Amino acid sequence: MRKSAADFGCHTLAATECVHADGYAVNWTAGNARAAVGTTKANRTCAALDATNCRDTTGIKKAFTASVKTGRKSATDGACADVAAGQCKNAGIITKSILFGRKAAADYDCAAIDATKCSKDEVTTAMTGTMSWTSATDSKCNATGLTATHKLCPTGVSSGKTTNADADCFVKTTGCKAATGSATLGYLRLWKDANTSTWKGAADAACTALTAGNCRDSATGLAAAMGTTKTWTSATDGTCKALASGSCRCKAGTANANAAVVGTATTAPDCDNKNFECDNAKALAASHCRKAKGTTYAYKGASDFTCVALKSTQCTCADGTAGTGARKTATPAVTTCATACPVPAAPSTAAAGEGEAGEGEGEHVHAATKKASGAIVALFFMLLSMF
Repeated sequence: MRKSAADFGCHTLAATECVHADGYAVNWTAGNARAAVGTTKANRTCAALDATNCRDTTGIKKAFTASVKTGRKSATDGACADVAAGQCKNAGIITKSILFGRKAAADYDCAAIDATKCSKDEVTTAMTGTMSWTSATDSKCNATGLTATHKLCPTGVSSGKTTNADADCFVKTTGCKAATGSATLGYLRLWKDANTSTWKGAADAACTALTAGNCRDSATGLAAAMGTTKTWTSATDGTCKALASGSCRCKAGTANANAAVVGTATTAPDCDNKNFECDNAKALAASHCRKAKGTTYAYKGASDFTCVALKSTQCTCADGTAGTGARKTATPAVTTCATACPVPAAPSTAAAGEGEAGEGEGEHVHAATKKASGAIVALFFMLLSMF
């Protein structure tokens, strides 16, 4: 049979392979959740797995029900495996999530958990007035220290009060309220997991994406205009940070958008050399390190970012290289050239051709001269022989 879908070479089936309907081998150990031998080992045709089947150790398709622990190992591995503590079967796939519990003690299929349910002895259970999640990232049922008057937060935990407004349930310096739950994070998003989000409003903790020109105020959790004095803490952390002296802010569309980098900003706060400073277009060569250009260095070439010292008679061209000419301004010190640097002229092929033609013509004249001299000498000896 064929070795693979794209390889038509002959192939002998391995113990971990079956025959696809199109006649090629499929290896189920290579992350192929759908590959399995048929219902008997003698039948090597691949059989698709579904929510009630897995592949046993001999490669045979094996059926299972909700009442047994057996299920598929993962979404990318169809091997049979047993459900462990904290797990259930979601569409036949063994799953671990704080948003799932088992349907019943003897039913290993998953049942959803939200802010009104918790996991009691592995089973999804509706919370009573004195129950809550153990924590925002642990949906196991908790009844310790709770009274019937306590209120549940959208995260499943108790507010510890008789009210559960966002201000009672979320801390602006800590995180925001997620619209949908996460298998590991639940309904709370700490700022480290929602770095480019803010609170929607002073009393609304809903996670809201930062819009252009804004950063997140670390004290209020709200969006704040960056203006010319602030940046993000990094390209992936929208927390407001003061723009330090000697730095500039990378513009949208660059790898380090909104973040501060060492560089100049002729028009504050946008970086002048955004392609290099903000995109880091060239990796450092071996035994090299990055050095701030400041007003004393330029690039060695348009594609060679090695530092070279700027002379007093030089300025910095648009591509970061050194050019000869006046600088844009003297105060504050900016090395950008006052006028655009000339583009180097390409070598003239015509001139080279003319030179080559000239040399060819010279050789032709020289050869003609030698030929004429030889003819004169021959004529002289011919005349001598006549006497």
